[in-house]
Amino acid sequence: MKALFVFNCLSSEEDAVECLFTLTPVSRVSVLAAVALSLMAMYAIAVIVERWLEYGMARRQSRKAEQEINFALRFNDLQAAIAVSDRYPRSHSAFLFRSVLIKLHPLPQINHIAAERARLAFESAIAQRRLKFREGLDALLCVAWGAPLIALFAALDEFGDVFNELGCFGPYFSIANFTTALDWMKFGLIIAAPTALAYRCFSVRVERFVFDMNEYSN
Repeated sequence: MKALFVFNCLSSEEDAVECLFTLTPVSRVSVLAAVALSLMAMYAIAVIVERWLEYGMARRQSRKAEQEINFALRFNDLQAAIAVSDRYPRSHSAFLFRSVLIKLHPLPQINHIAAERARLAFESAIAQRRLKFREGLDALLCVAWGAPLIALFAALDEFGDVFNELGCFGPYFSIANFTTALDWMKFGLIIAAPTALAYRCFSVRVERFVFDMNEYSN
Protein backbone atom coordinates (compact mmCIF):
# COMPACT_ATOMS: atom_id res chain seq x y z
CA MET A 1 0.00 0.00 0.00
CA LYS A 2 1.06 3.55 -0.61
CA ALA A 3 0.66 6.06 2.15
CA LEU A 4 -2.09 8.63 1.95
CA PHE A 5 0.32 11.53 1.96
CA VAL A 6 3.95 11.47 0.91
CA PHE A 7 6.26 14.25 1.93
CA ASN A 8 8.27 15.09 -1.22
CA CYS A 9 11.04 17.64 -1.27
CA LEU A 10 11.64 19.20 -4.66
CA SER A 11 15.45 19.15 -4.47
CA SER A 12 18.24 19.11 -1.93
CA GLU A 13 18.73 22.89 -2.37
CA GLU A 14 15.06 23.66 -1.76
CA ASP A 15 14.55 21.45 1.32
CA ALA A 16 14.17 24.37 3.68
CA VAL A 17 12.17 26.52 1.23
CA GLU A 18 9.56 24.50 -0.64
CA CYS A 19 7.92 21.12 0.05
CA LEU A 20 4.59 19.65 -0.98
CA PHE A 21 2.26 16.80 -0.10
CA THR A 22 1.43 14.33 -2.83
CA LEU A 23 -1.74 12.24 -2.63
CA THR A 24 -1.16 8.61 -3.51
CA PRO A 25 -3.58 5.69 -3.93
CA VAL A 26 -4.64 3.50 -1.03
CA SER A 27 -4.57 -0.30 -1.19
CA ARG A 28 -7.58 -2.55 -0.73
CA VAL A 29 -6.06 -3.95 2.44
CA SER A 30 -6.11 -0.55 4.12
CA VAL A 31 -9.65 0.22 2.95
CA LEU A 32 -10.99 -3.12 4.18
CA ALA A 33 -9.09 -2.81 7.46
CA ALA A 34 -10.39 0.71 8.07
CA VAL A 35 -13.99 -0.33 7.35
CA ALA A 36 -13.72 -3.47 9.49
CA LEU A 37 -12.16 -1.68 12.45
CA SER A 38 -14.70 1.14 12.27
CA LEU A 39 -17.61 -1.30 12.24
CA MET A 40 -16.10 -3.29 15.10
CA ALA A 41 -15.62 -0.13 17.17
CA MET A 42 -19.21 1.02 16.62
CA TYR A 43 -20.60 -2.42 17.40
CA ALA A 44 -18.51 -2.71 20.58
CA ILE A 45 -19.70 0.70 21.78
CA ALA A 46 -23.34 -0.26 21.13
CA VAL A 47 -22.99 -3.55 23.02
CA ILE A 48 -21.20 -1.91 25.95
CA VAL A 49 -23.87 0.77 26.32
CA GLU A 50 -26.72 -1.74 25.98
CA ARG A 51 -25.23 -4.17 28.53
CA TRP A 52 -24.44 -1.38 30.97
CA LEU A 53 -28.05 -0.15 30.84
CA GLU A 54 -29.41 -3.70 31.09
CA TYR A 55 -27.32 -4.57 34.14
CA GLY A 56 -28.19 -1.31 35.88
CA MET A 57 -31.90 -1.84 35.29
CA ALA A 58 -31.67 -5.44 36.49
CA ARG A 59 -29.96 -4.35 39.69
CA ARG A 60 -32.50 -1.62 40.47
CA GLN A 61 -35.55 -3.77 39.69
CA SER A 62 -34.17 -6.69 41.68
CA ARG A 63 -33.83 -4.60 44.82
CA LYS A 64 -37.47 -3.53 44.61
CA ALA A 65 -38.71 -6.99 43.64
CA GLU A 66 -36.91 -8.73 46.50
CA GLN A 67 -38.51 -6.44 49.07
CA GLU A 68 -42.03 -6.83 47.69
CA ILE A 69 -41.73 -10.59 47.16
CA ASN A 70 -40.41 -11.13 50.68
CA PHE A 71 -43.30 -9.10 52.05
CA ALA A 72 -45.81 -11.24 50.13
CA LEU A 73 -44.17 -14.49 51.23
CA ARG A 74 -44.41 -13.49 54.88
CA PHE A 75 -48.18 -13.94 54.53
CA ASN A 76 -47.83 -17.05 52.34
CA ASP A 77 -49.47 -15.20 49.46
CA LEU A 78 -47.97 -16.90 46.39
CA GLN A 79 -50.35 -15.19 43.97
CA ALA A 80 -49.22 -11.76 45.16
CA ALA A 81 -45.57 -12.82 44.92
CA ILE A 82 -46.07 -14.00 41.34
CA ALA A 83 -47.87 -10.74 40.49
CA VAL A 84 -44.94 -8.77 41.93
CA SER A 85 -42.44 -10.76 39.87
CA ASP A 86 -44.45 -10.03 36.72
CA ARG A 87 -44.10 -6.28 37.31
CA TYR A 88 -40.29 -6.46 37.16
CA PRO A 89 -39.39 -8.30 33.93
CA ARG A 90 -35.72 -7.24 33.98
CA SER A 91 -35.11 -8.35 37.54
CA HIS A 92 -33.12 -11.56 37.86
CA SER A 93 -34.53 -12.12 41.35
CA ALA A 94 -38.09 -11.71 40.08
CA PHE A 95 -37.40 -14.08 37.20
CA LEU A 96 -36.00 -16.62 39.64
CA PHE A 97 -38.98 -16.45 41.96
CA ARG A 98 -41.50 -16.45 39.12
CA SER A 99 -40.02 -19.64 37.70
CA VAL A 100 -40.04 -21.37 41.08
CA LEU A 101 -43.35 -20.10 42.43
CA ILE A 102 -45.21 -21.19 39.33
CA LYS A 103 -43.87 -24.72 39.94
CA LEU A 104 -44.86 -24.69 43.62
CA HIS A 105 -48.23 -22.98 43.38
CA PRO A 106 -50.33 -26.02 42.28
CA LEU A 107 -49.01 -28.15 45.16
CA PRO A 108 -51.20 -28.18 48.29
CA GLN A 109 -48.28 -28.42 50.69
CA ILE A 110 -44.51 -28.40 50.80
CA ASN A 111 -43.04 -31.90 50.69
CA HIS A 112 -40.07 -33.69 49.17
CA ILE A 113 -41.68 -33.57 45.71
CA ALA A 114 -42.12 -29.81 45.95
CA ALA A 115 -38.57 -29.41 47.25
CA GLU A 116 -37.17 -31.36 44.30
CA ARG A 117 -39.27 -29.40 41.81
CA ALA A 118 -38.12 -26.16 43.42
CA ARG A 119 -34.46 -27.20 43.20
CA LEU A 120 -34.77 -28.07 39.52
CA ALA A 121 -36.65 -24.85 38.84
CA PHE A 122 -33.96 -22.83 40.60
CA GLU A 123 -31.17 -24.45 38.59
CA SER A 124 -33.01 -23.98 35.31
CA ALA A 125 -33.90 -20.35 36.04
CA ILE A 126 -30.34 -19.47 37.07
CA ALA A 127 -28.93 -21.08 33.91
CA GLN A 128 -31.42 -19.27 31.68
CA ARG A 129 -30.77 -15.91 33.32
CA ARG A 130 -27.02 -16.38 33.09
CA LEU A 131 -27.31 -16.95 29.34
CA LYS A 132 -29.52 -13.87 29.09
CA PHE A 133 -27.00 -11.73 30.93
CA ARG A 134 -24.12 -12.98 28.78
CA GLU A 135 -25.74 -11.94 25.50
CA GLY A 136 -23.28 -9.83 23.53
CA LEU A 137 -20.27 -10.59 25.73
CA ASP A 138 -18.86 -13.19 23.35
CA ALA A 139 -19.07 -10.59 20.57
CA LEU A 140 -17.03 -8.20 22.71
CA LEU A 141 -14.41 -10.89 23.14
CA CYS A 142 -14.27 -11.39 19.36
CA VAL A 143 -13.76 -7.66 18.87
CA ALA A 144 -11.02 -7.58 21.52
CA TRP A 145 -9.15 -10.36 19.73
CA GLY A 146 -10.01 -9.45 16.15
CA ALA A 147 -9.18 -5.72 16.14
CA PRO A 148 -5.43 -6.17 16.82
CA LEU A 149 -5.22 -8.93 14.19
CA ILE A 150 -6.86 -6.80 11.52
CA ALA A 151 -4.62 -3.88 12.45
CA LEU A 152 -1.61 -6.21 12.27
CA PHE A 153 -2.51 -7.29 8.73
CA ALA A 154 -2.75 -3.64 7.66
CA ALA A 155 0.54 -2.86 9.40
CA LEU A 156 2.28 -5.77 7.69
CA ASP A 157 1.02 -4.46 4.37
CA GLU A 158 2.59 -1.11 5.21
CA PHE A 159 5.86 -2.72 6.26
CA GLY A 160 5.95 -4.65 2.99
CA ASP A 161 5.65 -1.42 1.03
CA VAL A 162 8.45 0.11 3.07
CA PHE A 163 10.88 -2.39 1.58
CA ASN A 164 9.28 -2.55 -1.86
CA GLU A 165 9.13 1.19 -2.47
CA LEU A 166 12.28 2.31 -0.67
CA GLY A 167 14.42 2.23 -3.78
CA CYS A 168 11.82 3.94 -5.99
CA PHE A 169 10.52 6.76 -3.83
CA GLY A 170 13.28 7.39 -1.32
CA PRO A 171 13.37 7.56 2.47
CA TYR A 172 10.46 9.99 2.83
CA PHE A 173 7.99 7.46 1.45
CA SER A 174 9.35 4.62 3.62
CA ILE A 175 9.16 6.81 6.73
CA ALA A 176 5.56 7.67 5.89
CA ASN A 177 4.70 3.99 5.45
CA PHE A 178 6.45 3.07 8.69
CA THR A 179 4.53 5.75 10.57
CA THR A 180 1.25 4.60 9.04
CA ALA A 181 2.00 1.01 10.10
CA LEU A 182 2.47 2.15 13.68
CA ASP A 183 -0.78 4.11 13.45
CA TRP A 184 -2.60 0.95 12.40
CA MET A 185 -1.30 -0.88 15.46
CA LYS A 186 -2.34 1.97 17.74
CA PHE A 187 -5.79 2.04 16.15
CA GLY A 188 -6.24 -1.68 16.78
CA LEU A 189 -5.10 -1.43 20.40
CA ILE A 190 -7.34 1.59 21.04
CA ILE A 191 -10.31 -0.56 20.04
CA ALA A 192 -9.17 -3.78 21.71
CA ALA A 193 -8.09 -2.49 25.14
CA PRO A 194 -11.39 -0.86 26.24
CA THR A 195 -13.37 -3.73 24.73
CA ALA A 196 -11.36 -6.33 26.64
CA LEU A 197 -11.74 -4.31 29.85
CA ALA A 198 -15.51 -4.03 29.33
CA TYR A 199 -15.74 -7.77 28.68
CA ARG A 200 -13.89 -8.52 31.89
CA CYS A 201 -15.99 -6.12 33.97
CA PHE A 202 -19.27 -7.40 32.52
CA SER A 203 -18.24 -11.03 33.02
CA VAL A 204 -17.51 -10.34 36.70
CA ARG A 205 -20.86 -8.59 37.02
CA VAL A 206 -22.71 -11.53 35.47
CA GLU A 207 -21.04 -13.95 37.88
CA ARG A 208 -22.02 -11.65 40.72
CA PHE A 209 -25.63 -11.77 39.55
CA VAL A 210 -25.44 -15.58 39.48
CA PHE A 211 -23.95 -15.62 42.97
CA ASP A 212 -26.75 -13.36 44.23
CA MET A 213 -29.37 -15.66 42.72
CA ASN A 214 -27.76 -18.72 44.31
CA GLU A 215 -27.61 -17.01 47.67
CA TYR A 216 -31.19 -15.82 47.44
CA SER A 217 -32.44 -19.25 46.39
CA ASN A 218 -30.77 -20.79 49.45
